[in-house]
Amino acid sequence: MQSILARKPVPVYGDGLNVRDWLYVRDHDEALWLVLTRGKLGETYNIGGHNEWANLHIVQLICDTIDEFVPNSRQLAQADCFRQRPSRPRSPLRD
Repeated sequence: MQSILARKPVPVYGDGLNVRDWLYVRDHDEALWLVLTRGKLGETYNIGGHNEWANLHIVQLICDTIDEFVPNSRQLAQADCFRQRPSRPRSPLRD
């Protein structure tokens, strides 16, 4: 977050098209609590939000939001908002 507020490009690995399922922290906390209090020993629980987005989309959304809500900020062009880095070894396209 500090990098974005300072207008430093955010590193995006590979082409940025890796898809993740994004959750609000509170939703994740509630799901964990339900598993802890109501789950059955030995069972497996997958917590997801059916909210899948590519990493690059999230970075662009954050940059747009900062530009909109932070007064007197130096706006970055979308192309300057992030810097592509080589893919990390064995980084899956989808988690």
